[in-house]
Amino acid sequence: MAPMPFPKTTLRVAFLAVAVAHVSAFAVVSCTDAATPAETVATDAAAPETSTPTPAKDGGVVDDASLDAGSNLDAAEAGAVTCAVTPCAVRIAAGNDHACALMSDRTLRCWGANYWGQAGQTLPADGGQGPSVLTATRIAGLANVRAVTLGAEHSCALLDGDVVRCWGSNKYAQLGQPADGGESFTATLTTVPTTGTLADVVAGFFHTCALRTNGTIQCWGNNAQNQMGALLADGGSLGAYVSTPAESGLSGVKQLDVGGRFGCGLLGDGGVSCWGTNASAELGRGTSGASDPASAPVVGVPGVVTRVGRSLGYGEGIILSDQTVRLWGWNNHGQLGPATDAGLSGTMVPLGLGGVVDLGIGGGTSCAVTSDGGAACWGATALGAAGADPDGGASQPTPGQVGGVSDAVQVAVGWDGFACVLRKDGSVACWGNNYLGDLGRGPGASGVAYDRVAAPVLFP
Repeated sequence: MAPMPFPKTTLRVAFLAVAVAHVSAFAVVSCTDAATPAETVATDAAAPETSTPTPAKDGGVVDDASLDAGSNLDAAEAGAVTCAVTPCAVRIAAGNDHACALMSDRTLRCWGANYWGQAGQTLPADGGQGPSVLTATRIAGLANVRAVTLGAEHSCALLDGDVVRCWGSNKYAQLGQPADGGESFTATLTTVPTTGTLADVVAGFFHTCALRTNGTIQCWGNNAQNQMGALLADGGSLGAYVSTPAESGLSGVKQLDVGGRFGCGLLGDGGVSCWGTNASAELGRGTSGASDPASAPVVGVPGVVTRVGRSLGYGEGIILSDQTVRLWGWNNHGQLGPATDAGLSGTMVPLGLGGVVDLGIGGGTSCAVTSDGGAACWGATALGAAGADPDGGASQPTPGQVGGVSDAVQVAVGWDGFACVLRKDGSVACWGNNYLGDLGRGPGASGVAYDRVAAPVLFP
């Protein structure tokens, strides 16, 4: 069985595209002046404490050694971001049709879809859907941000004091507020009742998890496919919509990724364990199958894993210590690379691309940043998602270079066919689908449906 398609809204075109990328903590920074996944409650059927990071101040530098164990950053990832103007972007994240940049002044600026308030801008007084945000716009009332993550239609930020604030859709309790599956949304920042000292926050399609500095995890939101990795004390199910953060069963986690309806943790021994839905072989257990709240090791990992990729799709990927990549899961558009047939794979698939320092895996397209600053994408090419000539949805299983990118330090891959890179000068460039202002190029680009070449996001 293929993954359930996204239902249409009045503002969104259906598109088999790519995953959400998130951001955690801060890069090494010096500054100088100058279509949503369908969720069902039905059971899945088998189918094909360390120190808190110190943020960069304008004119200051954050050393990689100050990043805590839960950070999604790696010293090999990018080196330094040097702000050409201040404040500049130091990390980026992408959702279904919206994106955000964490700034060097620790504020957050977002652009793209805002129909449920996911870009953090005011919604109409009549309760209707909000218009798209066409430039990178600051979210009022949000400061001292340490990490940001975007789900399909919601967003969350980790602030100083281990506070998590979320906004956007709460249909499945992904904002940490009670829900019953009916439409519920807000642009107002809501506080999630997390506990403990937090290192990171990571969003799935319709659920969110927080990683503590002691390597434990707590999650909230949609749990219909056991994606929270949690059970009641008596072994029973928590239910479909969980507004109070619940403890996941996995511990000893150094880095966390939360995919569309599953999660994976990088452990201290360099291994990876996953839990949640396995309908598309997302758990890396050699085959597809029913969902599982219990984490289990990914099989066939050919070396030490240095980091898990960022996915909000139906597959996952890892970067090994030799900077090569292995992927598994859904492969309907060649998003696992050229070394496997269309369909799905529950076993490791080598990509054939070296020097990889950052990785985003999506429902139809995947992208990587390499150590030379280039960005390469593969999978679905519709709307320019892979940085290739759009040809109505054909596949490009072999990684191809994205035009106009030579100084990337991080990639964020959105679900609805767009992707962005953070550049070494603290600017952001995006390409692909622009239907809801996903590319952040301003009102003058409102007639641009898509663009396969990366171009700057506007920061007013």
